[in-house]
Amino acid sequence: MSSSTPAHPTDPSDFKTSTTVTASGASSDHVALSTSTSASSKSPSPRRLLTDAISQSSIPLLTRALTLFPSLLPSALSSSVSAGSIPLNSHLLKTYPHSSPEGSVPSLQLSNLSPIFVAQCPSIPLLELLVQEGWDINTRAKSAQGARFIELVAHDEEMVKWALDHGAEVDGPVLTEKLAAVGSVASFQRVMARGGVLGRRVLHLAVKSAGTCEEPERAQRIAMLEFLVNEVGCNINASDGPPGEQLPERFGTPLAYAKRSKGEGSDQAVQWLIKKGAKVGDGEWESGH
Repeated sequence: MSSSTPAHPTDPSDFKTSTTVTASGASSDHVALSTSTSASSKSPSPRRLLTDAISQSSIPLLTRALTLFPSLLPSALSSSVSAGSIPLNSHLLKTYPHSSPEGSVPSLQLSNLSPIFVAQCPSIPLLELLVQEGWDINTRAKSAQGARFIELVAHDEEMVKWALDHGAEVDGPVLTEKLAAVGSVASFQRVMARGGVLGRRVLHLAVKSAGTCEEPERAQRIAMLEFLVNEVGCNINASDGPPGEQLPERFGTPLAYAKRSKGEGSDQAVQWLIKKGAKVGDGEWESGH
């Protein structure tokens, strides 16, 4: 089973989301739960019951909450998926309708389940359950730049492998750029073997990550740099944009990214690039704007 460590934020996929609450459970990338509800003197709030059911992984509490307020079904699914609860998710998916024509009856709205929730606490049993019940592993988030599950778990080699083995698409440069920054060499190789697209900034973002990461992770990040230059053949002096055109959040060469990283590994990344033939002052820009 995979670790529940959240994905590392990194450019260009600084996948951002928030946890705004909706009572209706409408499709959203925001967790549809609230712990601040008006207390009733006669009965607890259904949303409070739902919160307690998720935190306690309690099927009886979950059933009670959904009996009182069936429109919370989508919220129940997204929240239990975020918590990684196999018992709750199995109960929901086996008991309640996954969808309904034009919302005629309350349903889980499984097809609208955001990969952001799935990536919060992923495990192979959870993924197997969701995919078996019909969730599309290539569903795009409505926020987070339209990220897919495999991009959100790029730091997790086990999850990347499972996703690839179960139909995850590898089109577009975002995935390889994300892997270069936070993933393993093995994951990068697997994606490329499936037809992955080499992003223009794979080396740039790998350098940035090497310069900002902490010591325990730095060896893996340097290994990625070695792989990209020695095996993939990335140009050590390549620009991150069209010649003569400066784009937002683009800084020029990999060396420029290393100098801007200003982390514990920044100097090491700079020296590594120079040793590999980086041209000092060539293609570096003063600003990213």
